[in-house]
Amino acid sequence: MFSMLKPTLGFDTSVFNRLADAPDKDALVAAVVTRYRVCIAGLNVEEFAATLDGARRNQVFSICARLLSSGFCLKPVPVILTLMARSFDSRRDFDWRRVNVQSPEYAREVALRKISNDEMAGKQKEHARATQREFAAVFNDARPVFERLFLSGTTNRPADFAELVRRLRVEGGAFWNLAVGLYARAIGNTPDEKTVRQFVTACPPFNALVLAFLLAEYERCIRDPGGGPSLRAGRADLFMSVYLPYCDYFVTADERQFRCLNEITAIMGLGTVALGFDGFVDGLTGPHWDKPA
Repeated sequence: MFSMLKPTLGFDTSVFNRLADAPDKDALVAAVVTRYRVCIAGLNVEEFAATLDGARRNQVFSICARLLSSGFCLKPVPVILTLMARSFDSRRDFDWRRVNVQSPEYAREVALRKISNDEMAGKQKEHARATQREFAAVFNDARPVFERLFLSGTTNRPADFAELVRRLRVEGGAFWNLAVGLYARAIGNTPDEKTVRQFVTACPPFNALVLAFLLAEYERCIRDPGGGPSLRAGRADLFMSVYLPYCDYFVTADERQFRCLNEITAIMGLGTVALGFDGFVDGLTGPHWDKPA
């Protein structure tokens, strides 16, 4: 994995909130710092900054700062995508692990909180709400179109997300069209399908982002609403998948996000293990806490 020393542990923002409320949070944080390197996602920091309650905002930032003593911050998703695409576009020996996506700027903000205040929180919260509304609308508006196709017999509904991905990854399929669009948006150059196929194979964070978009489409446009547990995670929850390749373990306290991350890691064949919060704590504090399961 990304770390050759301590295992690397990533947290969804929901986990920081659960830690903030845990009576034994000091012991939990100490155990994490002792045994793991902690990957703080740029999305984590942005969501902390959008916390309207100032006392709560400082509380989660403080926990994050303690965890950062044994970890690092990574840049926001759009910046990671741009850096990866630029590196791939300019080098034949592209290696996603060598692209520096750490963020000392976000690490300083976690430690010093020079920008995060009530005014910034209001702006961040409104931005998050607006982008989530736009994200959901794209897929929600398309559902009637898909339903007509299924009802007319033009095509059959995929049995699960893995089947949808298999269908869309054929030559000329929608998977590659989406990947081309995301790549072009990142650097302004529109690649051909052959090039973007190579990039998807060579860059797990980008592959995870494409799958996150497709999972949103599957859940909001295609999946039978009565066909099993919901995968309706929000935009930020799905975009957390970009950070999965940097982690040995990724913990979330959100059940829908947990199911989504497992779908994505299974399709990618990632070694990253997604964990629910309660299972993680049980493993952290129990007889086998150094290998959560």
